[in-house]
Amino acid sequence: MQQRVEEKREQLITLYKQGKSIQNLAEFLGMSKVTVRTVIRSAGLEIRTQSSQQLIMNGSSSLKHCAFDVLTEEALYWIGFIYADGYVYKKQNRCLINIDLNSQDHEHLEKFKAFLKAGVSVRKYERLKNGKIYNSSVITISSKALFDKLTSFGFTNNKTYTACVHPDLAHHPAFWRGVFDGDGWISRTHTRQYQYAWVGLCGTQNTVQSFINLVKTNNIQTDVVKARHKKGTKNNYEIAFVNKIGLQVLNLLYKDATIYLERKYNKYQQIIKDNLNQ
Repeated sequence: MQQRVEEKREQLITLYKQGKSIQNLAEFLGMSKVTVRTVIRSAGLEIRTQSSQQLIMNGSSSLKHCAFDVLTEEALYWIGFIYADGYVYKKQNRCLINIDLNSQDHEHLEKFKAFLKAGVSVRKYERLKNGKIYNSSVITISSKALFDKLTSFGFTNNKTYTACVHPDLAHHPAFWRGVFDGDGWISRTHTRQYQYAWVGLCGTQNTVQSFINLVKTNNIQTDVVKARHKKGTKNNYEIAFVNKIGLQVLNLLYKDATIYLERKYNKYQQIIKDNLNQ
């Protein structure tokens, strides 16, 4: 009997995280709404506001609110990408996750939408900056469960100067692939005879230093030991790897990967091809 009660409780919590309303849960599980609220609170969850629940019911009822609970390759990748190119914030009691990219990467946001099974649209808009018009794409997700998971990893809406890599993420190449797709670069240096891989990452000192540590713990022999501060910035650091070391770093991130930014992955493939032809 006790086992059945516990199973019902776990089912309730899972369905609530997935976006089911208190009314739906009470009817589906044969409980009173008071009991449903009591179980939700006992699990350490907050009762959603009516507006938040309405947002879910108006298009995001399929949203995977537990998408980051298990650190799969895909989950780690998107956590890394949000770490680099997204941010979390609260607005009118809503917990929001936002990613805003150049429209050339619009399809990447469609991948993110598909991963979360979100019912919201990836919106396109124009913005004016320094007298130039830029085409951008943006997705905004409302989910307290996803928000809470990201903030448990230290995510804030002021990460430009404060971002630190959580220990649970630091040793996963998939997480770093997401970070690299957002804040890294892949290029080539040129000599008369050869084109060398030139691979780099920018971010806070903690971010860049943590990436150096990842490289070293994966037996890539590099003389690089610390992040380099970018002059004229408050807390912006960078690091670069060239030639064979750069290729090894790229292989660590992209070899056998199943989720990535197409634009970056295509550059990786081209550098591998060029290296074989030299």
